[in-house]
Amino acid sequence: MSAPGSRPNKARHPMPTPSFKTHIKFTAQRSTVSALYHLLNSLESTQKKTPSDILPAAILMAFSIESYINNIGASHIAIWGELERLPWKNKLAILHKERKRNPEWQHYPLQFATEIFRLRDRLAHGKAELIEGPSFASRQEAIDFARDGDVEPKWISQIDETWLQEARKRFDELMEYLSLLFGSSPTSYFQTSTVHITGPHAVTNKHA
Repeated sequence: MSAPGSRPNKARHPMPTPSFKTHIKFTAQRSTVSALYHLLNSLESTQKKTPSDILPAAILMAFSIESYINNIGASHIAIWGELERLPWKNKLAILHKERKRNPEWQHYPLQFATEIFRLRDRLAHGKAELIEGPSFASRQEAIDFARDGDVEPKWISQIDETWLQEARKRFDELMEYLSLLFGSSPTSYFQTSTVHITGPHAVTNKHA
């Protein structure tokens, strides 16, 4: 009960708790580039690297390059949804045309794209190959070699540690080139995601 002459108590409603909503823009290369560098770091501790050790890195390089091409295209070309199923080289030519540039396929860094996609296509669409092995003095030696020998085509056997070190450098150069093509930071392909935080007072954009 209120004292005489005092104002009646008004019901107090609790102040609403501020709410902040997060929106994360995911990009495909977030996963592929992360997986690639995780694999490359793991390979550093492998003493003798075989093609079987290195080929997964080559495949992830191709995936990362194409996913980044699509990410750039979708960000700058309105009809990219109609173009993203084109071969990688066609899409890259379209991006260059958009920037009034001529792609130099025979020179690095674009030459590396040609090499890595050729390797990917051989792995994805390759057919059985007949490889001529060495000669032996006896039938038994030939049988033993055929059973136990590790024979691979030249394009596979060349995937060694020297190739990996060069490819890692060429991959970074190509990704930086693609970033700069549309004025982004040279290392923007490392960007994992863009976080938007909306709340009572402001909208915050942050690269994670």
